[in-house]
Amino acid sequence: MSMYSVLNKYLTSIGELSQVTVKPKPNGKQNADVDSLIRRGGSAPDSEDIEGVQLVNLKIPKKVLRKIDEIVSQREIEIPRTLWLMEAIHEKIKREQS
Repeated sequence: MSMYSVLNKYLTSIGELSQVTVKPKPNGKQNADVDSLIRRGGSAPDSEDIEGVQLVNLKIPKKVLRKIDEIVSQREIEIPRTLWLMEAIHEKIKREQS
C-alpha cells in the first residue's frame, strides 16, 4: 500500500477527508498559448513616454545619502528623498544659469 493510500484512509477515517480529488491537468492548447505568449515577450514602456520623465540610476556615497536623509527628516513637512533631490538639482541649475 502506498503512502498516499495510507494517508487517504487515515484522513477519511477521522473525517478530515471525505473525497480526494486530483487537480485537472491543463490541456495542450492552454500550454501552447502560454508558451506562445512567453516566446513573443514584451517590453516595458519607455520611461521617456511616461510624463516626459527619464529614469536615471545614480550612485551616491552612503555618507552623503545619510546626510540627505537627515536633512529631509528634519524638515517641518517631511518629503520624499526623491523630491528633495529634484529641488536640489533645480536650485543648482538656477545658480549655474545665473
